[in-house]
Amino acid sequence: MNNPKKIIIHHSATADGLMLKDFDSIRNYHINVNKWRDIGYHWVIESVNNQYKIIKGRDEKDNGAHCIGQNTQSIGICVVGNFNETEPLEAQLQVLVRLIKDIYSRYGELPVYRHKDFYNTSCPGDKFSIQKVKDMLKEKSEHWAKKHLDSLVSKGIINSPELWEDFDENLSSKTVGALLALVDKASKG
Repeated sequence: MNNPKKIIIHHSATADGLMLKDFDSIRNYHINVNKWRDIGYHWVIESVNNQYKIIKGRDEKDNGAHCIGQNTQSIGICVVGNFNETEPLEAQLQVLVRLIKDIYSRYGELPVYRHKDFYNTSCPGDKFSIQKVKDMLKEKSEHWAKKHLDSLVSKGIINSPELWEDFDENLSSKTVGALLALVDKASKG
Protein backbone atom coordinates (compact mmCIF):
# COMPACT_ATOMS: atom_id res chain seq x y z
CA MET A 1 0.00 0.00 0.00
CA ASN A 2 1.46 3.32 -1.10
CA ASN A 3 1.55 6.11 1.50
CA PRO A 4 2.53 9.17 -0.59
CA LYS A 5 4.77 11.66 1.16
CA LYS A 6 6.43 13.08 -1.97
CA ILE A 7 6.17 13.39 -5.73
CA ILE A 8 9.07 12.20 -7.88
CA ILE A 9 9.51 13.46 -11.45
CA HIS A 10 11.06 11.32 -14.21
CA HIS A 11 11.62 11.57 -17.94
CA SER A 12 11.34 8.74 -20.43
CA ALA A 13 14.79 9.56 -21.87
CA THR A 14 13.22 9.02 -25.30
CA ALA A 15 11.81 11.41 -27.85
CA ASP A 16 8.04 11.90 -27.68
CA GLY A 17 6.50 10.01 -30.59
CA LEU A 18 3.54 12.43 -30.47
CA MET A 19 1.06 9.55 -30.13
CA LEU A 20 -0.25 7.29 -27.37
CA LYS A 21 2.25 4.59 -28.34
CA ASP A 22 4.83 6.10 -25.98
CA PHE A 23 2.77 5.16 -22.92
CA ASP A 24 2.07 1.72 -24.38
CA SER A 25 5.75 1.21 -25.17
CA ILE A 26 6.84 2.19 -21.66
CA ARG A 27 4.20 -0.07 -20.13
CA ASN A 28 5.15 -2.99 -22.38
CA TYR A 29 8.83 -2.54 -21.51
CA HIS A 30 8.10 -2.47 -17.78
CA ILE A 31 5.89 -5.59 -17.99
CA ASN A 32 7.77 -7.68 -20.57
CA VAL A 33 11.41 -6.72 -19.96
CA ASN A 34 11.47 -5.65 -16.31
CA LYS A 35 8.84 -8.30 -15.42
CA TRP A 36 6.83 -5.83 -13.35
CA ARG A 37 3.06 -6.28 -12.99
CA ASP A 38 2.35 -2.90 -14.64
CA ILE A 39 3.95 0.36 -15.69
CA GLY A 40 6.11 1.69 -12.84
CA TYR A 41 4.73 5.24 -12.84
CA HIS A 42 1.46 6.50 -11.44
CA TRP A 43 1.14 9.14 -14.17
CA VAL A 44 2.64 9.77 -17.62
CA ILE A 45 2.50 13.08 -19.51
CA GLU A 46 2.95 12.92 -23.26
CA SER A 47 1.78 14.52 -26.47
CA VAL A 48 -1.16 12.78 -28.11
CA ASN A 49 -2.27 14.30 -31.42
CA ASN A 50 -0.17 17.40 -30.64
CA GLN A 51 -1.82 18.00 -27.26
CA TYR A 52 -0.25 17.13 -23.91
CA LYS A 53 -2.26 14.55 -22.01
CA ILE A 54 -2.10 13.14 -18.50
CA ILE A 55 -2.34 9.35 -18.68
CA LYS A 56 -3.03 7.26 -15.60
CA GLY A 57 -0.61 4.44 -14.87
CA ARG A 58 -0.68 2.60 -11.56
CA ASP A 59 -3.27 3.60 -9.04
CA GLU A 60 -1.87 6.10 -6.52
CA LYS A 61 -2.73 3.67 -3.71
CA ASP A 62 -0.44 1.04 -5.29
CA ASN A 63 3.29 1.04 -4.69
CA GLY A 64 5.17 2.43 -7.65
CA ALA A 65 8.18 0.90 -9.40
CA HIS A 66 9.97 4.10 -10.36
CA CYS A 67 12.52 4.93 -7.64
CA ILE A 68 14.30 2.35 -5.52
CA GLY A 69 13.75 3.03 -1.82
CA GLN A 70 10.88 5.47 -2.44
CA ASN A 71 8.18 3.36 -4.10
CA THR A 72 6.02 2.90 -0.98
CA GLN A 73 5.91 6.60 -0.14
CA SER A 74 5.78 8.50 -3.41
CA ILE A 75 3.83 9.26 -6.55
CA GLY A 76 5.88 8.83 -9.70
CA ILE A 77 5.28 11.04 -12.72
CA CYS A 78 7.04 10.44 -16.04
CA VAL A 79 7.18 13.26 -18.58
CA VAL A 80 7.87 11.77 -22.01
CA GLY A 81 10.95 13.32 -23.58
CA ASN A 82 14.71 13.29 -23.30
CA PHE A 83 15.60 16.26 -21.12
CA ASN A 84 19.31 15.50 -21.29
CA GLU A 85 19.07 16.75 -24.90
CA THR A 86 16.31 19.38 -24.84
CA GLU A 87 14.44 21.42 -22.26
CA PRO A 88 10.82 20.48 -21.67
CA LEU A 89 8.38 22.73 -23.48
CA GLU A 90 6.35 25.26 -21.51
CA ALA A 91 3.17 23.37 -22.44
CA GLN A 92 4.58 20.17 -20.91
CA LEU A 93 5.47 21.97 -17.70
CA GLN A 94 2.03 23.57 -17.48
CA VAL A 95 0.37 20.15 -17.73
CA LEU A 96 2.83 18.77 -15.15
CA VAL A 97 1.99 21.61 -12.75
CA ARG A 98 -1.74 21.04 -13.31
CA LEU A 99 -1.28 17.35 -12.43
CA ILE A 100 0.78 18.16 -9.33
CA LYS A 101 -1.88 20.63 -8.14
CA ASP A 102 -4.48 17.91 -8.66
CA ILE A 103 -2.37 15.55 -6.52
CA TYR A 104 -2.12 18.32 -3.90
CA SER A 105 -5.92 18.37 -3.71
CA ARG A 106 -5.81 14.75 -2.48
CA TYR A 107 -2.66 14.67 -0.33
CA GLY A 108 -1.78 18.26 0.53
CA GLU A 109 1.33 20.00 -0.76
CA LEU A 110 3.74 17.10 -1.04
CA PRO A 111 7.36 18.04 -1.75
CA VAL A 112 8.42 17.58 -5.37
CA TYR A 113 11.73 15.90 -6.22
CA ARG A 114 13.67 14.63 -9.19
CA HIS A 115 14.52 10.94 -9.57
CA LYS A 116 18.20 11.88 -9.30
CA ASP A 117 17.61 13.27 -5.82
CA PHE A 118 17.33 9.65 -4.62
CA TYR A 119 19.26 7.56 -7.13
CA ASN A 120 22.48 7.82 -9.17
CA THR A 121 20.91 8.88 -12.47
CA SER A 122 20.51 12.03 -14.55
CA CYS A 123 16.72 11.56 -14.59
CA PRO A 124 14.67 13.69 -15.30
CA GLY A 125 17.51 15.11 -17.39
CA ASP A 126 20.12 17.80 -16.99
CA LYS A 127 17.95 20.31 -18.88
CA PHE A 128 14.91 19.77 -16.66
CA SER A 129 14.61 22.57 -14.08
CA ILE A 130 12.89 21.43 -10.90
CA GLN A 131 13.15 25.02 -9.65
CA LYS A 132 11.08 26.24 -12.60
CA VAL A 133 8.40 23.68 -11.74
CA LYS A 134 8.44 24.75 -8.08
CA ASP A 135 8.16 28.41 -9.11
CA MET A 136 5.21 27.60 -11.36
CA LEU A 137 3.53 25.76 -8.49
CA LYS A 138 3.78 28.90 -6.33
CA GLU A 139 2.02 31.08 -8.90
CA LYS A 140 -1.40 31.99 -7.63
CA SER A 141 -4.32 30.75 -9.68
CA GLU A 142 -7.96 31.64 -9.28
CA HIS A 143 -9.82 29.45 -6.80
CA TRP A 144 -12.09 26.94 -8.52
CA ALA A 145 -15.15 28.20 -6.58
CA LYS A 146 -14.68 31.88 -7.50
CA LYS A 147 -17.04 31.62 -10.48
CA HIS A 148 -19.79 30.42 -8.12
CA LEU A 149 -19.14 33.30 -5.71
CA ASP A 150 -19.29 35.78 -8.61
CA SER A 151 -22.55 34.23 -9.77
CA LEU A 152 -24.10 34.45 -6.29
CA VAL A 153 -22.98 38.10 -5.97
CA SER A 154 -24.51 38.96 -9.36
CA LYS A 155 -27.82 37.38 -8.22
CA GLY A 156 -27.78 39.34 -4.97
CA ILE A 157 -27.63 36.16 -2.84
CA ILE A 158 -24.29 37.21 -1.37
CA ASN A 159 -24.07 40.93 -0.67
CA SER A 160 -20.64 41.06 1.02
CA PRO A 161 -18.17 39.71 -1.53
CA GLU A 162 -15.30 41.52 0.21
CA LEU A 163 -15.53 38.86 2.95
CA TRP A 164 -14.35 36.35 0.33
CA GLU A 165 -11.62 38.40 -1.34
CA ASP A 166 -8.82 36.29 0.09
CA PHE A 167 -9.72 32.95 -1.46
CA ASP A 168 -6.59 31.26 -0.12
CA GLU A 169 -7.75 31.74 3.47
CA ASN A 170 -11.52 31.72 3.13
CA LEU A 171 -12.07 29.10 0.43
CA SER A 172 -9.20 26.69 0.99
CA SER A 173 -11.75 24.30 2.45
CA LYS A 174 -13.38 22.06 -0.12
CA THR A 175 -16.53 22.25 1.99
CA VAL A 176 -16.93 26.02 1.64
CA GLY A 177 -16.27 25.88 -2.10
CA ALA A 178 -18.71 22.98 -2.49
CA LEU A 179 -21.34 24.92 -0.53
CA LEU A 180 -20.98 27.94 -2.82
CA ALA A 181 -21.27 25.67 -5.87
CA LEU A 182 -24.37 24.00 -4.45
CA VAL A 183 -26.10 27.29 -3.58
CA ASP A 184 -25.22 28.68 -7.02
CA LYS A 185 -26.65 25.64 -8.81
CA ALA A 186 -29.78 25.67 -6.63
CA SER A 187 -30.36 29.33 -7.39
CA LYS A 188 -30.44 28.64 -11.14
CA GLY A 189 -33.57 26.53 -10.83
